[in-house]
Amino acid sequence: MNNNKDLKEMEEKKELKRMMLWTAAFVAAAFATKIAFPEKIPFEQKVDVQKTPEEELMRAAVLGDLREFQQIFSEGADINYQDPKTGKTVLMEAIDNNRSLLNQGSACEMVKTALESKKVDLTLQDSCGHTLKDYVKATIAGLDRQSSAFNPYVGGAAAGSLSERWKEVLKTIQTMQQKEANSSVKKTNFHAFYMAREGRSS
Repeated sequence: MNNNKDLKEMEEKKELKRMMLWTAAFVAAAFATKIAFPEKIPFEQKVDVQKTPEEELMRAAVLGDLREFQQIFSEGADINYQDPKTGKTVLMEAIDNNRSLLNQGSACEMVKTALESKKVDLTLQDSCGHTLKDYVKATIAGLDRQSSAFNPYVGGAAAGSLSERWKEVLKTIQTMQQKEANSSVKKTNFHAFYMAREGRSS
């Protein structure tokens, strides 16, 4: 009986020793692989190029990262920064790169956030002569087409809802442009009045 017990203990010890050897071999192999084939570092991490706040803002807009966009914008990055090649502003890039129904909500919020700051130059154009207002109009037209083409209980409802949100943005832009136009008229009229008065007094 004791012999059987001793034999069993010996087998258990052998098994434990075998497992320890396998574990040691596995760790050694993994370590050797790590040295021979180091983890690849993404190119953008290898090259430590310092980006400007405006470039970081543009990147957040392109990726549709609303939280990052709002953070960088709140720190003072210029919302009117334009891509040197395409002439697209940060907001144009936000719209152009987030056309899916999943991402358009973020793009819409980015534009709304920027417009509320009163810092957006609505006269800026891309290299094709399109303004932010043109981008918003094109977005609304695309969503209206999707709304009518999709199942009203699936994609159609989402597209319709997004279209309404963009239409509110468009109204804001139109209101801002009207106020700017009225301000310009007042300045012109005041200048004409001043010049006429000076002419009479002379």
